[in-house]
Amino acid sequence: MKRINSVNDIVNIVINRLYIILPSMLLFGTAFFLCAMFFLPDQFESYASMYVKNSNEKNYSENVNINDLNASKSLVETYIEVLSSNAVLNKVGERLVSDTDLNDLQNQFTMEDGVISAEEIRSCITMKASNQTEVLKITARTKKPEISAEICNTVAEIAPEFLSRIVGAGSVEVIDKAVPVYLPVAPNVPLFTALGVAVGFLLSFGGIYLFDLLDNTVTDKDYIAEVYKKPILGTIQHIFVNDNNGNSKNKKAKNKMKKGDSRQLILTEKVPFNYVESYKSIRTNVLFSLGTVERKIIAVTSSSPDEGKSTVAINLAMALAQSGKKVLIIDADLRKPVLHRMMKMENKSGLSTAIIDVTPFPSAVKTNVIPNLDLLTSGPTPPNPSELLATKNFRKIIDQAEKSYDYIIIDTPPINVVSDCMVMTDIFSGILLVLRYKKTTYNDVSEAMNTVKLANANLLGFIINDVNPKGLNTYYRSYYAYRDSYSENNL
Repeated sequence: MKRINSVNDIVNIVINRLYIILPSMLLFGTAFFLCAMFFLPDQFESYASMYVKNSNEKNYSENVNINDLNASKSLVETYIEVLSSNAVLNKVGERLVSDTDLNDLQNQFTMEDGVISAEEIRSCITMKASNQTEVLKITARTKKPEISAEICNTVAEIAPEFLSRIVGAGSVEVIDKAVPVYLPVAPNVPLFTALGVAVGFLLSFGGIYLFDLLDNTVTDKDYIAEVYKKPILGTIQHIFVNDNNGNSKNKKAKNKMKKGDSRQLILTEKVPFNYVESYKSIRTNVLFSLGTVERKIIAVTSSSPDEGKSTVAINLAMALAQSGKKVLIIDADLRKPVLHRMMKMENKSGLSTAIIDVTPFPSAVKTNVIPNLDLLTSGPTPPNPSELLATKNFRKIIDQAEKSYDYIIIDTPPINVVSDCMVMTDIFSGILLVLRYKKTTYNDVSEAMNTVKLANANLLGFIINDVNPKGLNTYYRSYYAYRDSYSENNL
């Protein structure tokens, strides 16, 4: 959901979608250019000018005063109305038919029974006072220079007769007769091309903004924090990995990655510096969020599947272990467990077998998967996951684990899909809700927030996963670019 609150927001939209806007501007600019050059007919303009007098006397110029000039100016508007009437323009049409080549007229006008209507003449002629003086300027624009000149001169010729008979006051005298001008005034190719570029920009920008307005997926971290009154504890950048030849490839463009691909883990050498630093930042924010809470048990969940909660959980556990804390990560997603595949370990025993006392808790734990980090896998999938997680045995396991570990991270199922996470809320110090950029919808977030509220659970905050810096505003793109640069120069 995009919000435009300032010019900077508009600039960010344009910069982020230049790959759409620039081709659109080029396409429309080219289309308008070609249209102007090859499809729109040339237009030629001619004009005639007449001087309006407030008297019919021949010695008018000798006796003229300011009052006469003002009266002449006021007459110009009256004369324009008279000369624009159907009676005058019909007369002009008759003269054109009798004095001009019929084929030329048919190319310019729609004629019925050999007659040019007043409306047709009116569409190509303009009359106005020249620079607010008593000079009346008649301009005609048509496809042929000769017709333009003929229209102007015809109006000038018949004007005295009509004005004298209808108005009865003043007179007109032709100053300049119209002559054919063979330099086209339209179409204006540069202006038309610029108009096409502007249309391309407006249409593409409008389409992008409308699409973003209708897009209900999470894209604006500030908006999330503002609406749901919970902090964003971190954003995790979209991973770009290298293939075997050293060529950079977007992981989404590759074949679908197998679950457990080590490139998703922060300990993998190929993982970018930004990715590692994101989890270190999340670790710090989580520690501050927990504050002085005695229990250090953190649930990591999401609203829906495929939002990256398990990856966030294991990497957060690794980041905590790297800081010297003794950490246990528990795969409590008994329906679709993945942590054992991510860590490439067997899953014959684990949480499910420990809860039903088939395997003792200490024996079910995979110790030292990395220094300071132990893993309790899910174990075999039971038929009743929610019931198992709600048992006293599960709470005994947590109580036992608390004696040996500084932090316990629990990977739980998506809370909008099943209720497993909510039956465990009494043991959590807090919940981290993972949202996936451009996938999780605001409806998903609202539903998850309602579930957390009904369970009276403590939501520590949000983690936005798989963020593509190209979709962020200028500040956050610059931030990630700076971290990339820092990485290249110092590692």
